[in-house]
Amino acid sequence: MNDINGVGFSGYGLSVMNTPTGRYGTVLQLSNKAEAIQGEAGSWLHQFCFETESNRILYRKRINDDDWGNWFELVLKSI
Repeated sequence: MNDINGVGFSGYGLSVMNTPTGRYGTVLQLSNKAEAIQGEAGSWLHQFCFETESNRILYRKRINDDDWGNWFELVLKSI
């Protein structure tokens, strides 16, 4: 998952590297630029992973030329 540039979404499976848990799901990547390139100054990338089997949502970010941050679980609360 470390090689997605720009904005978009995709499914992922067991063979994809750098997923939050190594399971199946969908990744949504958002950015401050439509053509943002990872590791480039001025590129802010955010990834949200929606796990298929656990219904969990996880998040991480990469700002400028920093490395990808850790995955964090977003807690869903019924209202």
